[in-house]
Amino acid sequence: MPSNTVLIILLILAGVALFVYQRRGRPDRVRLTETQQDPLYWEIMSLCRPVDECEVDTNAAVSRLSQEEDEVIFRFEDTLADLLALLNKPYYIHSFIKKNPGEDDAFLYARCTAMIHGIEFFKRVLEGKEKDFWANESESVLYIAKEAWAMKHGSDIESFPHSSKDALYF
Repeated sequence: MPSNTVLIILLILAGVALFVYQRRGRPDRVRLTETQQDPLYWEIMSLCRPVDECEVDTNAAVSRLSQEEDEVIFRFEDTLADLLALLNKPYYIHSFIKKNPGEDDAFLYARCTAMIHGIEFFKRVLEGKEKDFWANESESVLYIAKEAWAMKHGSDIESFPHSSKDALYF
C-alpha cells in the first residue's frame, strides 16, 4: 500500500494534468499593462475607420497623433508592437488559420483589426470571445506612428528615427 506522501503527490500531479487539459485550446489569461491601457493610444485608435474588409482610413488618427511630442509618437509605436505581440500566440494563430488558410501577412493585418474596435473589443479578443474579425485586414494601422511623425516633421516615413523594442513583423 502506497504511503500518504505518494498518494498526495499523485493527486497533485493529477490535478495539474487536469488543469492543463482543461486550458488546452484556450487563450492564456492576459492582464493589460498600464501602458497597454493608455487612454490616448485607444483614443487615437478609435479614430480609425474601416473602409472595407481590407482597408482602414487612418487619416484622423495620424493627424491627431502628429500633434503630440515625439516621445508620445514613439510610445504609440511601442504600444502597438506590445499589443500585436499579445496576439502572436498559438491559440490566435489557430483561430486565424481556421478562417484564413494559406494566408501569410494577413495574420499581422488581422491582429491590427483587433485594435481599431477599442480596448473592450481587444480584451474580448484576448479572452477568445471575439473571432469574427479574423477575415479583416488593417495594414495601414502599422504606419500610424511613422506617418504622424513624418507629418509633424515634414519628412518621409523612411526617416522615422524610432525602432520599436518589439518587431512588428513576427
